[in-house]
Amino acid sequence: MRTAFAVTIVVLALPFTHGRVAAQSTQSGSGGDPEAGAATYAFGNTSCSNCHGRQAEGAWGPALAGRDLTVEDVRQAVRNPVGRMATFGEHNVTEQEIVDMTAYFNSLPPSSGPSAWRVEWPADGPQGQQLAGAIGCLQCHGASISTPRHGAGESGGDFEWFKRMVYEHTSTQREQWSQLDPNVPSSTPRPAGPWGRARMGNYSPDRVPESLLQEIWTWMNDLGITVPLVGRLTLGEAGDNGFTYTLNVSNGAIRNKGLTAEDVTIALAVPAGASVVSATGTGYAGIRQSDANETLAVWEVPRLAPGDLQSFTITLSRAADEELRGTIEYAKPEVPIGDVIDIRPPVRRRGGGGE
Repeated sequence: MRTAFAVTIVVLALPFTHGRVAAQSTQSGSGGDPEAGAATYAFGNTSCSNCHGRQAEGAWGPALAGRDLTVEDVRQAVRNPVGRMATFGEHNVTEQEIVDMTAYFNSLPPSSGPSAWRVEWPADGPQGQQLAGAIGCLQCHGASISTPRHGAGESGGDFEWFKRMVYEHTSTQREQWSQLDPNVPSSTPRPAGPWGRARMGNYSPDRVPESLLQEIWTWMNDLGITVPLVGRLTLGEAGDNGFTYTLNVSNGAIRNKGLTAEDVTIALAVPAGASVVSATGTGYAGIRQSDANETLAVWEVPRLAPGDLQSFTITLSRAADEELRGTIEYAKPEVPIGDVIDIRPPVRRRGGGGE
């Protein structure tokens, strides 16, 4: 029954993927600013390009380039979409941005064909993955739907939280952001745009019923809800004994709500030809050899609670020729597929100090 149901959903949804987003019009010229429209369309400001291609050439979603669309065509597609696209309100995309994006689309030559999908997933993957792929979730959130899994860990979210995030995303996401400590880095993306837009719109229960969300939520939990940990390094500073690097590790979850990481292991790869002069911070456990025969400096931290931010330092006998690399792992909560967080490379300091 589950397999047959999934196939039905995919077949019904696929025609919209390659179909038209709105009726084409012979009226061209929106009066908007194509350059401003290109900036709005670009990834990081909105997520339009994740589905429609980096140059609006079409990918998972239909092409928008060179179709002589009117402002009303684009407005209807954004405000009152059909098929699998979310509804985007004024907070997500303003009226002026719709005008500007229309001008941008019309300034482009017609698409010669769609590009590859941003994210592919295995045809024989789990039921929840197939449904998330058919709806379009994976084009923004990846084949393992990592962002919502971080978001659930950030807030201690349950299925009711997940439903609100899908059906009332614009308000629910902003509410969750408001509860975060802005001084504690998190792996969950922060607001985009000058006023802190939520890039995802709201989905209708009529088009994405709760039964589908339950399948996706079950799959997310099978993969494991993750703790939004972040590790960031600063550039090495020369001293009398060598070069000292600072590593800041944070749990960006909401205090008293999100998940706590327990039995945390932090490992930094020691560059070839260098030795560890000294190290500071909770739980420094010394040097170990990895399975790949790398020399690792290791810290073992009992727990990182929501809102925790801890600093560690390592002084090497010489500066690293390349960026230091490292990982953060935790034993609890257990993530069946594992949750290995890559430590971000050094951040250049500005002016007189700070990152």
